[in-house]
Parts: sequence; structure tokens; C-alpha cells
Amino acid sequence: LSEPTILSGKVGLPYESEPKDIPGWYVPEAPSNTQGIFSEDPQEVIYVYDRSDAAPVTVKYEDTEGNQLSESTILSGKVGLPYESEPKEIPGWYVPETPSNAHGIFGEAPQEVIYVYDRSDAAPVTVKYEDTEGNQLSEPTILSGKVGLPYESEPKEIPGWYVPEAPSNAHGIFGEAPQEVIYVYDRSDAAPVIVKYEDTEGNQLSKPTILTGKVDMPYESKPKEISGWTVMEIPTNASGTFTNDLQKVIYVYQKEGNNGGQTSPEKENPENDKRDPADPKLPNTGEMMAGQRIMLIVGSLLLLITLIIIFDKKKNKDR
Repeated sequence: LSEPTILSGKVGLPYESEPKDIPGWYVPEAPSNTQGIFSEDPQEVIYVYDRSDAAPVTVKYEDTEGNQLSESTILSGKVGLPYESEPKEIPGWYVPETPSNAHGIFGEAPQEVIYVYDRSDAAPVTVKYEDTEGNQLSEPTILSGKVGLPYESEPKEIPGWYVPEAPSNAHGIFGEAPQEVIYVYDRSDAAPVIVKYEDTEGNQLSKPTILTGKVDMPYESKPKEISGWTVMEIPTNASGTFTNDLQKVIYVYQKEGNNGGQTSPEKENPENDKRDPADPKLPNTGEMMAGQRIMLIVGSLLLLITLIIIFDKKKNKDR
């Protein structure tokens, strides 16, 4: 461990020896002939050293901001002997670069080995947009990020559809396993389809029918049976698809046996005789003429009776 020391002196005189200070070493026990008497024969005093206990090597595991990710590991050994360290397996994290002192020599001064971790790339989060039967309504969205970091998803705007309830994992944490977020859509309520029944002049023959449904779903309309009237032609939009916009389907009727002029629907249509008392209407022309005839006849009879009475009174008076 060190060059020997030579002691010299006279025969019969005493000698004394002592151990050298050798860094990292110590003498656990002094030899028996540390002190003695010089003689005519050569002598040896041998100090047997053992290695000193080294200061610890602390192995740390941190993120890029110095936050501890796992408990430190303490390496112990003897001064001058080698040490070796290695990173821990920490789920969601990896070591992009090994520290320069990952391997080294134990010493008398404490040492630190710091493994700096970065987050691992997470498995993707696939956001799907489906109807209640599992049919895809739009292309999925792929969310990517680092393990342990949060993700956020949101529904797409899909015309004619809405999400009645957000899925429980709409927000969450990226992980090492793939995840799916499924937004389940329901059809939006459509604007109504108003089915009208009119004559060629646009007069209403019967109350309209209101069709309701969901956007993009089909609707079908039918003409009403109206006594004395026939449908001239089925409208092109008699059947169609509900939309977000109000739609009208108009059935145009003509009077049976009348290809020319029209008779007022209010006179001919029996349904219009069932008037709502809360919505009074004026009598039609036919009703007015009939009333006038009756009043004329009643008035004439009253006048005739009055003349007869006057004539009888005059005749009696002359007698």
C-alpha cells in the first residue's frame, strides 16, 4: 500500500514503529512487534490494513423539474472499491440519458447519482362518435400525450345530432394501455312538416296536419278524403326527410265534376260546417240568400193578414 520504512540503530537499543496514514485504509490491529530491540538479525514489522468504510453513494430518481419519482437508493462500500448504479423501472417514465457518474469509485466524501426521467409516450386515447346502435357518425379523433398527464375530449358538432349525456371518461389521464371515449348521439328534434289541403285558389279545405320527427328521418304524408273534392296532383315532397327547417306539403284539390270555375270550399266542404264557436265566421252567400227569401215570404204573409183584418173591420162598420 505504501513504500516500506527502514528503521536503523544499535544492537540492544529499542526501536518504535507506527502505521502510515493511507487514505481509505486503516489498521484494525497493531502487530505485536510494533516496538522492540534492534538485533544482529533483520526484522520486519508488518502493518496489515483494511479498507475504510466509504461515504454513501445516494442514487436519486427525479423528473426534469427535480421532483422525486421514487425513494432514493443508498449504495455503501469500501473506499476505493467500485460502485455501480442503475435506473429504477418507473411506470410511465424513462431515462433519456444515463448520468456520467452512474458507475464510479466509493470515496470518503458522499456522492449523488441522479437519474433524470422524462414521461413515456402514452398509448392513444381514441374518441369515437356513434349513434345508439353503434354506427359511426364521424371519423374518430386520436388524442396523444405523455403517461400520467391529463387528457380532455369533447363531442363533435354533427348536424342533426346531439349528445344527451357525456361519457364518464370524457376527461382522464393518459396511460400505457389504449383507451376509448365514446360519445353516443341521439337525433335532434326536427322542424315540423305542415301538410295543407287547399283548392286551386289557395283556400283551405281542411285543417292542416302537423308531422313531427327527428332530423334526417323520413316522413310520409297523405291527402285527406274531402267530400266533393279530388286531389289534382300528388306534391313532389309528399314524402321526404325531416330537417332543421320548416317544410310545407300542399295538396291541391279540385271540385269533383268541375274542371272550370271553383265553388267556395266553405260552402261545399262539410268539415267547414263544424265551426269552432270560439272562432265565429260570417255566413256564406248561399245562407244569406235563403234567409232573405224566408223574411220576404213572412213579411208578405203578415201584410196580407193585416189587409184582411182592416177590410173586415171596414165592412162591419158599413153595415
